[in-house]
Amino acid sequence: MTRTTFAGIAITGMAGALLLAFRLGLFAPSLAQVEGTPIPQTPLVDLAGHKHTFGELRGQPVTLYFWATWCSPCVSHLAHLARSTDPAAFKSWLPVALEDDPQVVATTLQKVGYRGPMWVATDGMSLLQRRFAGNDKRAVPFEVRLDAAGNISGAKYGE
Repeated sequence: MTRTTFAGIAITGMAGALLLAFRLGLFAPSLAQVEGTPIPQTPLVDLAGHKHTFGELRGQPVTLYFWATWCSPCVSHLAHLARSTDPAAFKSWLPVALEDDPQVVATTLQKVGYRGPMWVATDGMSLLQRRFAGNDKRAVPFEVRLDAAGNISGAKYGE
């Protein structure tokens, strides 16, 4: 093997490792770094299959509740909301399921009786790995507050 070939293989390997590190979120920004910036865009659909973007939410402050069907505290929280009779419970609050298959989300919601608004981020696991919107722990549930301009104004874990 020539030096040129070895160098090419080494450079290709290092580039691949860096790409993987970026994909896994090892160089992703923290919440402090993304506060005040627009929320990154990602493919979203509702349970009827209609496409959405976070840009649609501009004009009003909103809290995004990122959750997953495999997360017991997340599902319990949605079940609690399903029992709420307060119409304000859903105002300015939008759950976003991190799931590849919207049908899995629909089945989970049917089990707990949740009938409120719901968007699905079909590249959900990728969002967790990339520490989307400053999710340093790569955990759910994760709430992100957006101001009326669509900028990240805060976040928290749990609930």
